[in-house]
Amino acid sequence: MNSRAFVLSLLFFSTTSAGQIVIPKFCEGVHRRTYFLSRLERTMRILQQLEKKDRIKALPILKDQFKHPLVKKTINTMNNQKKLTPLFDLWELLEEYKHIDDGFLMRDFTKLVLLVRHKLHHPEKEFQTKQHDINFSLSGITYTEAVTLRLYHAYRLKKSFSFLRQVKCNNKADFFEANEKECCCIFISNYNFKHPDIALCIKRMETHNNLVPLMSLADEFTKLKLLQNTTFQKEFMILIFTTYRNLIVNNALKYHSPLKKSTLETIAFLYENLENLPLEQILDAIDMLAEELPPLLEKYEFNSDMKWKEWLKKYWWVPPIFLAVFGLRIAYKCATSKGTLRNYQPNENQ
Repeated sequence: MNSRAFVLSLLFFSTTSAGQIVIPKFCEGVHRRTYFLSRLERTMRILQQLEKKDRIKALPILKDQFKHPLVKKTINTMNNQKKLTPLFDLWELLEEYKHIDDGFLMRDFTKLVLLVRHKLHHPEKEFQTKQHDINFSLSGITYTEAVTLRLYHAYRLKKSFSFLRQVKCNNKADFFEANEKECCCIFISNYNFKHPDIALCIKRMETHNNLVPLMSLADEFTKLKLLQNTTFQKEFMILIFTTYRNLIVNNALKYHSPLKKSTLETIAFLYENLENLPLEQILDAIDMLAEELPPLLEKYEFNSDMKWKEWLKKYWWVPPIFLAVFGLRIAYKCATSKGTLRNYQPNENQ
């Protein structure tokens, strides 16, 4: 370990005699701030646009609902000026990561932003913070751990997101199995999606026959949506995998494109055992399909303006996934040699 890395390790983490990692208050504050900024960014951008267009009327806010002095001062100035400018000034201060140790300030500011948004959309209804997708506290995990893990997953999926954004679905590129008589598209999956946000995304994909709803959800995933919801996290990754699987299998069959036997075996195994796969193997599987799909779409020129080669050049640095895929295929062979695929339980410690 070089001197810089050693200093950083002392600054951010320390360990107990039992080898447990201790996360210092400063590091937790930085990750907590990152979480709240990410969740509020879109709302603040919309409010700023509305303010510029002079479409926000006076929004009297009762400062007694809040406790932090800086937030109460902001509310008082907002009420006097009848503008949201003081809110934006405080937002800018928080974006600079000032008052990093004051978690109470960030939480009170978040409640204020949510209240302003609520008054704009539902002025007559009672405001409740639990109705909004914000984790004001986490259970059994720190913001440092939760944010780091989500950002890791988002970076692992970055390449896949980038490619799917360029798939312009039309009569040629199928990601649904279509009922030709009724001309309706049905998203096919043997996985029973339970999370309402995932189910709604699939419904919108079927309605619009494109991937726009999925990409919107991908943006929210990257912005730390439902940070502690393990069901949402896993089902979102399974949704990405299934979308790739549908694109590859449907188009390969429709246009009689030969796929490697090993690829088909791996896709079939993963597709039948999604429930039992840990997140890391699902990510590896998505990587594999992300390698298979671009050549297939380019071969039949599904989207003449896709320019996936330029996209591929942009991600030349992405580590090769051969070893990960090889590991999955070995797992497949081991599972089949034992007789039943559905009883296969991957070892998450490997």
